[in-house]
Amino acid sequence: MNLSADAPTSAPQAGKVVGIVVAKNSKEITIKPEGASKPVRCIIPEKDEAIAAALKAIFPTNLVEMEGKIVNRRAVLTSIRVIIPPEGSGTVTGIVVERYMPDWENGGWKKDIVAAIAGANVGNKVDISWTYPGAERKRVVGLKIVPRNATPHGPASKPAE
Repeated sequence: MNLSADAPTSAPQAGKVVGIVVAKNSKEITIKPEGASKPVRCIIPEKDEAIAAALKAIFPTNLVEMEGKIVNRRAVLTSIRVIIPPEGSGTVTGIVVERYMPDWENGGWKKDIVAAIAGANVGNKVDISWTYPGAERKRVVGLKIVPRNATPHGPASKPAE
């Protein structure tokens, strides 16, 4: 699926794409495809029970694979699924582009993680330890700002295919 705003042609094409959900409402879903600089929107079809059921379990920050078709020059969603990490936890080093949800503990967000997230600005290099407890998205369980010239903690976690 060539829904990327970075595509050489301005007309979207039907097919498949993997990306991060950045917004969702009852009429459309917006994702940032892997490798693209800009997010794209896809229309959610009315009266499609399979897609409606799948979308109930999809939230912003989820990594998804979606397929679409073109109707009247607009991308229309035909299928979508969350790509669940193969492990229940992991560590990744990268540059902050957005903030994630901390883990919930004893009736509230974990205070040390909330403070760590608050101290990390977009553009900082960070080591993030995460867990995927079967909830709707990965949860940060550790975050450390690292110098830009430091060696990464390890390879980025890979999603299940």
